[in-house]
Amino acid sequence: MKRLFYLLIPLMVLTIFISGCDVLDKSGITPLGELDGFDNLVKSSGSLVFYDNVSALGDWGTGNFADVWDLTRCDLTLSYTIDMSKIATSGWSVVEVGIREVGAPNLDPNEKGGFLFSRYASSAIGTPFNNNDFHMLFFHGWAYDTYNRKGDFPGEEITPIAYHALPNYAIWFDRDGASVTEDGVTYNTGGIYEVVIHYHALTDTTGAMYATINGAEQKYDLPGDGLTKVGNTFTGDMTQMQVFYARGGGGGVVDLYNISVDGCFRTIVVEGCDTSVADILYEGQLISEHIQEIYAETKNHGQFVRGVALFTNELMKAGIISGEEKGRIQSCAAQAK
Repeated sequence: MKRLFYLLIPLMVLTIFISGCDVLDKSGITPLGELDGFDNLVKSSGSLVFYDNVSALGDWGTGNFADVWDLTRCDLTLSYTIDMSKIATSGWSVVEVGIREVGAPNLDPNEKGGFLFSRYASSAIGTPFNNNDFHMLFFHGWAYDTYNRKGDFPGEEITPIAYHALPNYAIWFDRDGASVTEDGVTYNTGGIYEVVIHYHALTDTTGAMYATINGAEQKYDLPGDGLTKVGNTFTGDMTQMQVFYARGGGGGVVDLYNISVDGCFRTIVVEGCDTSVADILYEGQLISEHIQEIYAETKNHGQFVRGVALFTNELMKAGIISGEEKGRIQSCAAQAK
């Protein structure tokens, strides 16, 4: 698919001022500088994949792409353009795009993945946040409810200031140029945003992520520390992640395009032997899981090798793997103890 490039739209990112580490700890968001390994986030990756556009994603629409990615092999970068301009009501006008563990839901993956939560904010949320959009990194779908409209946490009050972000580490953008910043400037994104999310595995079951929107990094400010990139942590099986997208309702449609992933595929490992063949879903299970079942059900090495041969022949006939890939899987099966 030919990738299209769009001019970056003028934007304004609001720096969020908080009073100290106590608030930061409550938020559950960790400065990237405190996440081991983030200094070398962009490791050499394996494959760059361009996905089809997702057009007219409507109320409660969800989906995912079939590829399975392994963040323990290399970091993953998800890029896409989101057009939110057709969302005209608040309420459940939310969009989730990110990665989640194989088998987890596409809408709110139940803390088995990490994603960017994008929401339209009309004047119904409170003056002066009219016709603005905000984006936040999340690991649980409706967690934004903990960041109430009056402040960061229930009971905390703030005074809304034109174009200022709530102290919840969201990045706010003015959609129509009506809001005025402290410097008297207005900005108009038209509701279209270029998103890049970087993912990094901390362990086999925990990861960290940070995002840029229209080239601007999500940051926070602590007194005396200056601006620092801020991300979020998430959980799930880092060896089997898929890209997903979802709408939470609210009227209008959302378009996603220029969707791409730069990362490493999960590969089929047969009893410690890495075949270098992409491990994908087949009849509801990963190929490697099918092979594990064959291993568990056979009584000896010979039966296991024959079982894998029959299974890989089936995969090749179905167009799932090539003859050369079949040979690599069978070779690893022959070496199994």
